[in-house]
Amino acid sequence: MRLLLRALVAIAVALTTFTPLTASADEAAALATDKEIKALYETFTAAWNRHDTEALGKMWIAEGDHLEPDGRGVRGRESVAYLLKEQHATVFKKTSLKLAIDSVWLVTPDVALADGTYEISGIVGPDGSAIPQRTGHLTSILVRKEGKWGIAGSRLMIPTPLPYKKS
Repeated sequence: MRLLLRALVAIAVALTTFTPLTASADEAAALATDKEIKALYETFTAAWNRHDTEALGKMWIAEGDHLEPDGRGVRGRESVAYLLKEQHATVFKKTSLKLAIDSVWLVTPDVALADGTYEISGIVGPDGSAIPQRTGHLTSILVRKEGKWGIAGSRLMIPTPLPYKKS
């Protein structure tokens, strides 16, 4: 009986000792992921401001997609890169981007959801007229493949007042 009691106490001590280690390991992984994804978007912003659409396109996974605030969507890394190249040759040719990732949720060890805000200035219309700064929200799903994070899905949104809500 005493041997059984000692064994149970030993198991209880072991479980309470290792549970916090697992939690702190999970927290450390989430913190590392947060830093990696924020660094990816810092690289994204720098590439945008250089108008390096090739570098921007490479940030998507092969089957990734992108949805613009007006509802235009493209699927596949090459289609995303083409859209960005088309935009940066025209309306975004002289733009400057500021982007901040506000939160990263590690859904699984290799899938994350990132939310942030962005401001783009220097947009011009097709006729060359200046368009006011665009401020919006972004949500991205990212996937880690072979140790590297890539954008699987990107959604941009420009907030607009809703007629059924009071300010």
